Amino acid sequence: MRYRRIVAWMPVLLCVAAAGAQTPHQGRPPGPEKRLAYFDGAWRLEGSTTAASNHEVTFRTTEQNSWMAGGMFQLSRTTHTHAESLEQAERLAIRGYDPHAKVYTYDAFISTGEHETSRGTVDGDTWTWFAEWHEGDKLVKQRYIVKERSRDAYDFSTESAADGVHYTVTFTGKATRIK
Repeated sequence: MRYRRIVAWMPVLLCVAAAGAQTPHQGRPPGPEKRLAYFDGAWRLEGSTTAASNHEVTFRTTEQNSWMAGGMFQLSRTTHTHAESLEQAERLAIRGYDPHAKVYTYDAFISTGEHETSRGTVDGDTWTWFAEWHEGDKLVKQRYIVKERSRDAYDFSTESAADGVHYTVTFTGKATRIK
């Protein structure tokens, strides 16, 4: 008897499963998360920093960005080799949009054991991402600014406020889409 009930419900279950497998954006215009499409594809980031030493250190990073099924979140995989130590680090990040807070989201997991969380906004061609964390009893704030120069290039900078108030530039660079 139990077997017959399962068989009788099978067509209904298959229809429900098929309906759930459809893309969530079907039949409605793309939301704010689609603005993240600017970052699609492969990028080469080059720049410099004085954050970890008393002298300027240059860096080169490659980043690959692609959408998860459904088009709501963008996956970003970055590989970075430190110019001085030649140590390699990887970063896996997820970009998205929080419709309740009306901000873009960024959560990154780094092979060195760090986890970064940022929230961002976009105004025209300028993205501004904000992060904060505690180092001991001090609140450290950071902002990451991306200025789109063209469809295939952008400038970026990172500013940090170790005291939570006064920002100084710690990273600067340029990104170019890899064709």
